[in-house]
Amino acid sequence: MRHPSKTTRPWSPPSQDWYKINTDGAVFREIGCCGSGVVIRNDEGQIMGAMSKRWDMPLGALEIEAKAVEDGVQLAWDLGLKRIIIESDSQTMVNAIRDQSVVLSSIQHVIEGVGMDLRCFEAWKVSHICRETNSAAHIL
Repeated sequence: MRHPSKTTRPWSPPSQDWYKINTDGAVFREIGCCGSGVVIRNDEGQIMGAMSKRWDMPLGALEIEAKAVEDGVQLAWDLGLKRIIIESDSQTMVNAIRDQSVVLSSIQHVIEGVGMDLRCFEAWKVSHICRETNSAAHIL
């Protein structure tokens, strides 16, 4: 029996003068830590910045996704970028950034901080992407 092949959407570059921030968080229960990964690319797909961070604290999946977005926004600011698109494979995170009035209490503080940081950029967007498209941040 043949299995249907997965259709994955490849990463697509942003418009000129925009930068995409791919973020991802992961919980490693077996070793008791979490990690966040960020990759920022320009309209030609060139990596402008990347980082990974280990968190030795007991965070849940949603909380580490929020910390990854926070890391990505802060890295973009540190790089002097003005127009950003945040991409996450967490629909809950995307919704929280878009509408901060419906944020879950466990990530409220982080999302409020991200919202304040985003006001410093000329323009920003946030979009949900599938996990396969977010592989660069996931690997980190």
